[in-house]
Amino acid sequence: MLKYVGVKRTGLKRGILETELLFGEPIRILAHHGKQLFVEAPDQPHFAGNWSGYRGWIEECPLLSQRPCPKPPIPLEETLRNCLGAPYVWGGLSPSGIDCSGLIHLAYRNAGRVVPRNAHDQWLCSTSKTVKELSPGHLFFKATGKRITHVLFYLGEGSYIESTTDVHKVRITTLEQKYGKSLEELLKNGNFLGAL
Repeated sequence: MLKYVGVKRTGLKRGILETELLFGEPIRILAHHGKQLFVEAPDQPHFAGNWSGYRGWIEECPLLSQRPCPKPPIPLEETLRNCLGAPYVWGGLSPSGIDCSGLIHLAYRNAGRVVPRNAHDQWLCSTSKTVKELSPGHLFFKATGKRITHVLFYLGEGSYIESTTDVHKVRITTLEQKYGKSLEELLKNGNFLGAL
């Protein structure tokens, strides 16, 4: 059974994967060209001057006509741990391939809460936290210049889970292993702690 479909920024043949639509996810069809649809995913908020869902092209498919049964919420950490070892795929949103912000988005979505799809937008919606407030479930946002380019989920006892290009998969790590610096050092250099 089809469980997800890739959403591409431009035409399907050469387009860049933006995100994925999951089975039963609501969409808005904005335009169509033959069997290609230009859609918006309202449950994947994205800030581009204003808040809207991710937009892109997909192939018309059975995913669009089937309606799933409602399912009970899944705890955040359970979804995250179920993705351990999944390959890193830019724009991916499933255990077949997922990026850092997709991992966070999927975990919250399975827990019954809609959060933005990309790391920078997740940071925009987060509540700032201090080192003393750090607790499991908080997020570490890595900045490059003025943009947030990576997000990790704090599991507790210094461990974080992330989807990363470092090893091309979802893994558990520490900030010292990943960046060679302590949390305090990283926060002094324009990075952030937050909670959604």
